[in-house]
Amino acid sequence: MTDFVMAEKAMAATQPEESLVEVAVRDHARLVYRIAYSVLRSSEEAEDAVQETFLRVLRYESKLTGVRDRKAWLSQIAWRVAVERRRLVTMHAART
Repeated sequence: MTDFVMAEKAMAATQPEESLVEVAVRDHARLVYRIAYSVLRSSEEAEDAVQETFLRVLRYESKLTGVRDRKAWLSQIAWRVAVERRRLVTMHAART
């Protein structure tokens, strides 16, 4: 075994594995943004909704291992977050 291969293996052993949340963000962030934007029609609000969606996913990370269809699960969370944000923005606009 070469020194290079041994060094790679040592580095891999010391680096923590990617969490399921990191994988979900990497694989589905664009989808979550598109869902949020389709509801909110504002890039700033959609970006906030994406952050809120992944914060909720992080909060319930333990449930993520039992989810069969992560894409559908994330889509549902993103939709609910976006609709909730739209309702709050509409209520706030009506009061001012």
